[in-house]
Amino acid sequence: VAPAGNYIYMWSPEDSLTCVNCPSTSAVGLWYQTTYQLTVEDENGCRANDFINIYIDKNRKVFVPTGFAPNGNIANHLLRTHGEEGTIVHTFKVYSRWGELVYENPESFEINAPNIGWDGTFHGKEMNPAVFVWYLEVEYVDGAKESYKGHSTLIR
Repeated sequence: VAPAGNYIYMWSPEDSLTCVNCPSTSAVGLWYQTTYQLTVEDENGCRANDFINIYIDKNRKVFVPTGFAPNGNIANHLLRTHGEEGTIVHTFKVYSRWGELVYENPESFEINAPNIGWDGTFHGKEMNPAVFVWYLEVEYVDGAKESYKGHSTLIR
């Protein structure tokens, strides 16, 4: 049964909402926990309020494979970064087991970039199979920054 009469809907706060005077709305581009209040007023001036809490899952996912084989196989020819769309990689460095920097990205790039990563060479020469250490600094779409480190095996 639909309610009779005219109602006024007021959502607050207004930021990130697609409609602030509709019976239902959507929050778009919300990157933090927020509580919204809905106030409904009928034609007699009677008001009712309700609240809804929006919780944001900030379980960040960043991944660098534990191994790669730069042998011409398109799917696995670079040691690349993987993660949530919109994440920016500011630093991606790869070191040899002796601590020598063998790769560093020249500028920031979006994670999952298909052609950005280490190709297993150093000064134009193929490196021997070994374990290499990597370091990564990323910035998420909400402005939060994190660093990661790990190791990957170069397979030939």
